[in-house]
Amino acid sequence: MGDAPKGSFTYFAGAEVKLGTTDDRFQVWQLPAREYIVCGFEAENFFELTTVALNKALKYSGLWLKKHSLAMNMFSSEMYYNSAPDTIYMELWLHASKVQG
Repeated sequence: MGDAPKGSFTYFAGAEVKLGTTDDRFQVWQLPAREYIVCGFEAENFFELTTVALNKALKYSGLWLKKHSLAMNMFSSEMYYNSAPDTIYMELWLHASKVQG
């Protein structure tokens, strides 16, 4: 997390841990409490999930936000889940606000 140089972005990978778990090698970050738009989708494998399916989800969610006069705020979170051995599932958690005007 932090300020990114112009034209760049920050990215971090994380994992959910049990409350109270400590490890000095890692930094604790908690998803801020607020309202999110959650777009869940699945694919046949991880490669399809992180390429084709994610691309479609980003395009669709952008169209959905525009149709509802919303704009993305600071960031979106990607949550990955293994829902079954042969199906990979993930969610985009979008924080958006109403477009003025």
